[in-house]
Amino acid sequence: MWRQPRLMAAGHVAVAAPSYIGDRPVTCLGDLKGSRWVVDGMRSEERMWIAENGIDLNEETVTQFPTSQFSREAALSGLGITVLPAPIADQLERDGKVIKLCEEENSDIAYHILTRPEIVSPTRDVFVKWLRAAASL
Repeated sequence: MWRQPRLMAAGHVAVAAPSYIGDRPVTCLGDLKGSRWVVDGMRSEERMWIAENGIDLNEETVTQFPTSQFSREAALSGLGITVLPAPIADQLERDGKVIKLCEEENSDIAYHILTRPEIVSPTRDVFVKWLRAAASL
């Protein structure tokens, strides 16, 4: 049996560099129709979230990159909008590198710590304690 305590929420956030979005008002994801999207292969959860908010990426201007790091760097460079996990977007926003345009609310998506309770590991326990503290920052 595995224990799976929730570490932190991992919802999605649409972000763009301040140089890309400028003063454009955005109150919901649907306001971003007609924008340039910079994406990786995108996991299905991200595509579903975008589609549920009225955007069909097949009808948008989309540049696809081979990795999420490339799409993130493209967005940071002002080439368009990308979708990131909330914890990554939070740090980039704190650093002033992106503007959060729309956040997924009430997401069931989360990061978990997966451990086997029948295995005793003091080293693991120290790591899990550190990870929980880091996640709460």
